[in-house]
Amino acid sequence: MDYLVTVVVALHNSSKDLLCCIGFLRRQTFRNFFVLFVDDCSADDTLLVLKNALEKEALPFDLLRKSKNDGAGKTRDYALESGLIRTKYVLFLDPDDEPLPDFLESLVEKAEETNADITMCGYERRLRSDGHLIATEMVNNPNSISDLENCRIIPYLNPATWNKLFKTSIIEDARFINRGGGEDEMFFLKVLPRCNVIAFVNRVLYRYFIHGNSVSSFTNCELLLLTRNGYVEVKKYYESHGDAYAKFYDLLEASIFVRFGIGATTRLCLTYPKKIRVTLKENKLFFRKFFPNWFCNPFLSFKTSFFGGIKALMVWRCKWLFKLGLFRIFIFDYKLFTRVFKKDVKW
Repeated sequence: MDYLVTVVVALHNSSKDLLCCIGFLRRQTFRNFFVLFVDDCSADDTLLVLKNALEKEALPFDLLRKSKNDGAGKTRDYALESGLIRTKYVLFLDPDDEPLPDFLESLVEKAEETNADITMCGYERRLRSDGHLIATEMVNNPNSISDLENCRIIPYLNPATWNKLFKTSIIEDARFINRGGGEDEMFFLKVLPRCNVIAFVNRVLYRYFIHGNSVSSFTNCELLLLTRNGYVEVKKYYESHGDAYAKFYDLLEASIFVRFGIGATTRLCLTYPKKIRVTLKENKLFFRKFFPNWFCNPFLSFKTSFFGGIKALMVWRCKWLFKLGLFRIFIFDYKLFTRVFKKDVKW
């Protein structure tokens, strides 16, 4: 049978989540898909659980086993380079999350209707411990967008891969590069200039679970450094791919400021308050060295932000605080907001 979608599931010590993951896949109302499990050297009984479960399920699949444990990004890259993805679409699923039953059907239907290169859906972020709802996101976008190089909403789209259906043809040489942080965004930014249309299903079709007790994602100094280096690699990728990518450079720069300059910086400073001064200084130097024109980026201007809504105006405010060395003000505001309302704004 020729399948329409390949679902790539990266596994590492995933035995506790596998039965649920397989159950969610089995309950999909869309059936024309193939599952490619890739095991990243699991040390538990992941493979045994997988074998026993799939013997009872009529789920078309293949299994790849790596010889070296080197993270989710490299595991997905292993799948991309395996030659086993021959479908029109590919999707990267996390085994510890919950795709709702019409997840695949709705994404494929929208992709076929709009001829989209990437199709995204709404999702919930919840705490794994008690199911507490942290945020509902990606449910207020247009039906689809084109003229992507001038689209002001792109820097505000969550670049995670798990709620996105990709046309396999746009991936080409794009890879995740294992950086421990920001790998999904780096992949998304690499394939973006090859897209003509991005479409949206503005309903919650996916539940993303956060482990731990914090409403903000954990990061540390080592991850922050690896993430910085990853963005430098993406910049080089753009520079080596000609004019088609040069047209998207402003979007690249703006996206990195939103996700890294605001998001990753805030998370690190909240986790390690004693490192706020050093972190802010190093990140400001990073932008000055590798993205020297970031402050004048048209996607971060007041005019663009004014028509982009409250979140865009907040980014414009953050830009000035970052520039003036007053970003601590935003960190304090954000900390107060999350504590009082038990909610989170994903940057």
